[in-house]
Amino acid sequence: MCTCDGILCFTPSTSKDNFVVLWNPSIRKFKRVPPLGYQCRLFSNHYSFGYDPFIDNYKLIVVYFSRESEKNEISVHTLGTEYWRRIQDFPFSGHIGGPGIFVKDTVNWLAFENVDNNGLFAIVSLDLETESYEIISIPDVNSDKYWSLEVLRDCLCIYVTSDLDLDVWIMKEYAIKESWTKLYSVSFVGGQMYDIRTLYIFEHDQILVELHDWERTQHLIVYDSKIDTFNIQDIENGSLLKNPKVYIESLISP
Repeated sequence: MCTCDGILCFTPSTSKDNFVVLWNPSIRKFKRVPPLGYQCRLFSNHYSFGYDPFIDNYKLIVVYFSRESEKNEISVHTLGTEYWRRIQDFPFSGHIGGPGIFVKDTVNWLAFENVDNNGLFAIVSLDLETESYEIISIPDVNSDKYWSLEVLRDCLCIYVTSDLDLDVWIMKEYAIKESWTKLYSVSFVGGQMYDIRTLYIFEHDQILVELHDWERTQHLIVYDSKIDTFNIQDIENGSLLKNPKVYIESLISP
């Protein structure tokens, strides 16, 4: 699932034909996107959603691996049309680390050499106006750890995690390698963590973190970086959470 301007983009888990839905829960309106077609349904798809200010409209992007060409191919759907169109192939044939991240009128993906999210190559950026690619350098960090890409404070950020710690790097100036800055580093004492992800940074440097332990138990924790304390959040039906996102309301109709 991905989101832009209060519109959620997702594929229902019960979908047999892999269709995509755009939904704004604030105004309770949704739209079903025209189907991709037979070829795209054969392979694992990564959907992304973003706004193109040049045409004042939204675009839905899907990346899928083609066994015929052995390349990551990309198709684009512009809202208001009834079709998908192919654009230039993704400039890297390795593993893509999940849905693209929308920031600064671009969609960005982590590109890896293998499916274990290591052997990191770079960030691949797609400009939504020109539909052209750019390779963005990553920070100089040990690539043997687990990497993931998100957006914080309207900037690209990278989470670098190991069993016991989390480092968050933020790119303060888009596409400028020298602007990568380590925002904070968190050590998790008392047990190894399977997966750690920052969801939101509040004022006064409090951080909402989602993490899983090695028993795959999920927790939402508020970490106070100033006094180095953790506060576990008690959420009703929290066991049903799956890949939570921070949602910002809007009145935009999909």
